[in-house]
Amino acid sequence: MTLRLGLETFSYLPLYAAGKMDVFGFIERTHELGLDGVQINICTEREHWGMLGGVETDRLRDVRRLTESLGMYVEVDTYGMQEDHLRTALRASHLLGADVLRTYASTPDVLEGAALLDYMQPGGGLDRDLERAVLTLRRLLPICADTGIRIAMENHEYETSAQMLSLVKAVDSEWVGLLVDTGNMMTVWEDPVAAVTAMAPFAISTHFKDHAVIEEDDRLWVVGTPVGKGSIDCAACFEALVQHSSLDRINIEVCYGYRSAFRVPEGRGEQSPGQGAFRIQPRPHDKTIVSPYPNYARSSMMTASAWEELLAWQEQAVVESVEYVKALNLAPRPKSGTS
Repeated sequence: MTLRLGLETFSYLPLYAAGKMDVFGFIERTHELGLDGVQINICTEREHWGMLGGVETDRLRDVRRLTESLGMYVEVDTYGMQEDHLRTALRASHLLGADVLRTYASTPDVLEGAALLDYMQPGGGLDRDLERAVLTLRRLLPICADTGIRIAMENHEYETSAQMLSLVKAVDSEWVGLLVDTGNMMTVWEDPVAAVTAMAPFAISTHFKDHAVIEEDDRLWVVGTPVGKGSIDCAACFEALVQHSSLDRINIEVCYGYRSAFRVPEGRGEQSPGQGAFRIQPRPHDKTIVSPYPNYARSSMMTASAWEELLAWQEQAVVESVEYVKALNLAPRPKSGTS
C-alpha cells in the first residue's frame, strides 16, 4: 500500500518572501507536482497568519473550496502553546477542513550561549515548557473532540525523541500525538533513524526532510538539502514510518536554504561529528545540495539576481525532493510481520 504525499508551504518560502506565491498558488503548484495534500504554515508574522494570509472566514472558505475541488487533504502548522492562539488556530483549521494542527512547545529563539545551555539542561526551561504544554493540551481536548482535529506536537530542534514521547504519554489522549520531523533531532545530536523509529508509533503527522552538516564561520551548522541529497538515511526513515506508525500520509518539507546551529555542545548528545548523518560536507558546497544563501529569509543584502538564482534552485530542490519521495513510496517493501 502506498501513502498519500503532501507538501509543506515552507518548501516554497523564498517565493512567498519574493511576493511570487500565495496560498492559492501553492495549492495549485502542489497539485501540479502530483501530490495529494498541503500542510499550510501559519507560523511567520502571526498578525498576518503567515503563508495562509489571514483567518477571515471568507478566505478560509475560498482555500477550502480550492483544496476540495482538487481532492486534496489539508493540515495546518502553527507554533507555541499560547492557548488563545491555539484556539483560533483550531477554529481556522476546522474551517479549512484540516484534521491535524501542528505546534511545538520550545520557546528559546532569542537565547544564546550560557542562557541557551541553562534552558536545555535537565530541569531547565525546556522541561518547564514541556510540562506547561501538557496542561494546555489537556484544556484543548474538548475542542479537538468537537472539531475532529488532532494536535501534533513537533520535535522542534530542541527536544529529544525521549522528551516528545514523555509529553504525548503524559497527555494520554487520542487527540494528541507527534509530528515526526525527520531532521530536527540533529541539532541535539540525535540519530535521525533511531529517533524516527522511536517516535513513529505516536506519529499523526510528519515533516519529511533531509539535512547535512557543514562548517562555516568556524562553526558546525545543520543545513537543509533536497530530500535524498543530504546525510540522513531517508529511505530508512520512510520505512520506519511505514512499519511502525499508523500514518496514511507523509508531508514533504524542503528546507533548502535553511541553516540552524546545534543547540547543545558536542558530547552532550548521542552522536559526534563525522558519524553517520553527522558527517561533514566538504567545501566548497555543491549548490545542488547546499544553498549558497543560507537563511535567505533573514537577509536584506541579496541582489535581485541572487534572489532569482535562489528561486530557481529552490524550485529544483522541490521537484527533486518530490520525485525522490515518490520513488520511496513506490518501492517494494516486505509485508507487515515479515523480515
